[in-house]
Amino acid sequence: MTHSLPVNQITHLTIGAGMRVHRKVGPGLLESACQLCFAWELKQGGLRFVTQHPIPRVYGNFRLARCYRLDFLVEEAVVVEVKAVDRLVPVGLVLNFCAPVLKEGIMRVANGAPDLGAEADEFEDTEKRF
Repeated sequence: MTHSLPVNQITHLTIGAGMRVHRKVGPGLLESACQLCFAWELKQGGLRFVTQHPIPRVYGNFRLARCYRLDFLVEEAVVVEVKAVDRLVPVGLVLNFCAPVLKEGIMRVANGAPDLGAEADEFEDTEKRF
């Protein structure tokens, strides 16, 4: 990756762009409109970015060419997912497939229940069977 600014500064400037959009339009704007405004703010701030950047993946022998797209990739370093919902409600489980071992990436978030923590060890045998 070749970005001209430190990642913390890119993140700071990116958050600032988002805050300017929110300050100017307030809550309630459609996600697509928020993305356009956010892109304009990033450009005004001199930040390089791409939108809807595809992340190709392979599952077995199957190539998932466009299964995931980043809303924004700023300065080739910061990923931004834009949401415009009344509230983010975590439901059920978060399965972080970027964890080296899935049991380390499991988090229970429904109904205020605590994280699985040590309980995740019981999933080790199940994970090996699949």
